[in-house]
Amino acid sequence: MTVTEFEESYRSACRIEFDDEPGLVLPVASLEGIMIMKLIAWSERDPIVSRKDAADIDYLLGNYERIDADRGTLFETEWQFVMRRYDYNIQIAAAYLLGHRVRQIALEETLEVLAALLIEASTCFLRTWRDQAAPGMTAKPCSTHSKPG
Repeated sequence: MTVTEFEESYRSACRIEFDDEPGLVLPVASLEGIMIMKLIAWSERDPIVSRKDAADIDYLLGNYERIDADRGTLFETEWQFVMRRYDYNIQIAAAYLLGHRVRQIALEETLEVLAALLIEASTCFLRTWRDQAAPGMTAKPCSTHSKPG
């Protein structure tokens, strides 16, 4: 993992102050920063080790509407188009919101890496799905766990 992802996560971190320790401020990675780090780690690690990253990514995508600090965002007027686009499926709309926020904090270089990673992962998924549906076809092996680009 490069230093860039850590910098982005640090810049977007929530700052926690402790009442009983004046001056002590603890930066805690935002959910968006965690998503960036998990996606990059998932793509770079050994497939066995990266299962934890994949599980964490799945958890964030599946639960963002419940763990996001401002849970009401998707019900605000400016975000209603997202709810309509996804037929009021809060889980999918929340995943869209998470992606939107990741894009806001990510540097251009990171966005390029993430885009390549997601394109490769979706291509691999579709190829695997096709091969399961049509067993006689052969497919190029997926290399989801190599760094894109």
